[in-house]
Amino acid sequence: MMIKVVAVALAGLLCTGCSTPFVDRDLDPATGLYVGVSLVDPDDIRISTPFARIDEVQFVFLRTARGVREIDLEDFFRRRLADYGFSQVLNEAEFTQKIISTNLQKSISRLTDSMSLARAAEAFGPFLIVETTERVVQHASTHVQTLRVTDPISRAVLLDIYREKVNWLGYDDAIAYPLQNALKSWIDASRAMSEAALDKTAARSP
Repeated sequence: MMIKVVAVALAGLLCTGCSTPFVDRDLDPATGLYVGVSLVDPDDIRISTPFARIDEVQFVFLRTARGVREIDLEDFFRRRLADYGFSQVLNEAEFTQKIISTNLQKSISRLTDSMSLARAAEAFGPFLIVETTERVVQHASTHVQTLRVTDPISRAVLLDIYREKVNWLGYDDAIAYPLQNALKSWIDASRAMSEAALDKTAARSP
């Protein structure tokens, strides 16, 4: 009987840890951050360089990889990026269609090629590449999620996060929301840098 109870409890934990993630939840209206979730460890943030030209960004090129539930990850990032003020978010198929519709497929041949992406930025204006992956390892107990933001013009990686965490009791609070908070904080820092640059320019004007 005891073995049966333990088995049922374990099954419940497994089910909870594997439940459908990326559930929308209210944000703090003052900060736009998720409240009551763990922070991304500083060691997980490999690069964090604010982007002074963030207010010039025309769109975000979003790349996601999550195996069979990749669409969940893409939809979640689309919603969050829209909340962060990016009105146009394109996946690879949509970006390809944008290139074809403007007859630029000869000069922008591959969206995995840095030179082609730089040419795209010259043609369409500044944009950001947001890449994220999520996978489960070690018998479904450890989640790994990565996030990288790149400027295709300079080819500089502006934000690079690698988060690995043992988790059984809820993907969103442990993995998804902390990563979003880190992304939102980077966006806020970038916009603050942009505003400071504008203020400095205005102060120098006669």
